[in-house]
Amino acid sequence: MGKKIRVALVTWLGTGNYGTSLQSYALHEVLRQLGYDVVFLHPFVIPGISHKWFRRWFKMEARKIRMRIRSLLPSSVKDNRLKKFNAENYNHCYVNGRAGYSRLLSETDVFVTGSDQIWNCVHCFDPFMFLDFAGKGKRMAYASSIGVSRIPEQYEEVVRAFLSLFQHIGTREKSAVALLSSLLGRNDIRQVLDPTFLLPAAHWETFAGKGIKMPGLPEKYLLCYLIGHREEYACQIERVRTGLGIKDVVFLPSLEGEELVLEHSTTDSAAGPYDFVRYIADAEAVCTDSFHACAIAINLSKNFVALKRFDDADGRSQNDRIYDLLSLFGLSARWYDEAGEEWKRPVAYADVQKRLQEERVKSINYLVQAIEN
Repeated sequence: MGKKIRVALVTWLGTGNYGTSLQSYALHEVLRQLGYDVVFLHPFVIPGISHKWFRRWFKMEARKIRMRIRSLLPSSVKDNRLKKFNAENYNHCYVNGRAGYSRLLSETDVFVTGSDQIWNCVHCFDPFMFLDFAGKGKRMAYASSIGVSRIPEQYEEVVRAFLSLFQHIGTREKSAVALLSSLLGRNDIRQVLDPTFLLPAAHWETFAGKGIKMPGLPEKYLLCYLIGHREEYACQIERVRTGLGIKDVVFLPSLEGEELVLEHSTTDSAAGPYDFVRYIADAEAVCTDSFHACAIAINLSKNFVALKRFDDADGRSQNDRIYDLLSLFGLSARWYDEAGEEWKRPVAYADVQKRLQEERVKSINYLVQAIEN
C-alpha cells in the first residue's frame, strides 16, 4: 500500500456557531473516511512569508488576549461541550517557526479550503483562507462560500491573484460560480454540496445520539435557531407555531442572535454541536434563518420553515445561500410567507432525498478527483 495522500484542511473551526462546527467536522470526517491523511490547519504567522503577516499577527495576538481573559472566567457548560467536541473530532495541526512551515510545505500533498463563508470579503477578508501561505503547493477549494453577491472592489485584484493559483475550485452557491467564473475568466468552476450533505442521514442520526437535551422537555416541539435580529421574528415564530399546530417552542441561542422569550418557550443555552443535531432530529419541525439548520433538517427529512435574516436589497444580505440551497432541492416554498400557506404543508421528501443522493455522489467524485488529479 502506498503512502496516504496528506491533505491540509483550512476553514473556520467552530467557536460557538453550530453551522461552523458542523461544516468543518463534516469535511474533515469525509476526507478521513475517504482514506486521506487529513489535518486541520490552524492559522499561523511566519513573518516575511505570510501575506500581510503583521495584520494577521496583530489579530491573532488580540484573539489570544481575549481567550486568556475568557479563561479566567468560569467556563460554561456550552464552552466545555464545544472544547470536548473540537478535541475529539479533528487531527489538529499547528505550525511554529520556519522549520515547521517548511515541514508543512514538504509533507502536504494538497491544501484544501473548506466551506462556510470563508471568502466573504464583506464580512472579513483573511488571506489565510485563500491559502496565501501555500507556496508552490497544490490548492483546491471544496464548497468555499462567498456568502454575498459581490466581492468588494478593493479586494477584487488580490482575490483574483490568490484564486488564480487554485487548480480546482468548487463553491457552495450557484451565484458564486458565476461570480468567480467572470472574475477569473475560467469555465471549470463547479457548484458542490455543503460538506454536511456529504455525510448521510444515518451518520447524523448516530452523531445526534451523542447529544443531550434538557430534561422535562415536551415530546413535540418547534425548534427555533435564529442568527439574525429582526423585530418581526417573534410574530413570525408565533404564526409558524400555531400554523403547524405545535404548542411548545425550544430555542437554541446563537452567538449573533438575540434571545427570544415567548409563551410556551424554553431555551437551552448549554447545547453543543452534538446537542444541536439531536434537537433537530427530535423536533416536530424547525424554524430558522440559518443555512446549516436548514441543511441538517433536509438531510434528516424534517419539516422546516426558513425565515429571511436580511432584506434582499441589503448589500450585506446572505439570503442567496439559502435561496440556492432551497432551489437545488425544489424547496423554495419553505420560505415563510405572511400571506401564503405552502410552508405549512409537510415536505414530500422522497424526491428530495433522491436528488440529494445524486448530488452527494457527484460532489464526492469532484472532491476525490480534485485531490488526486
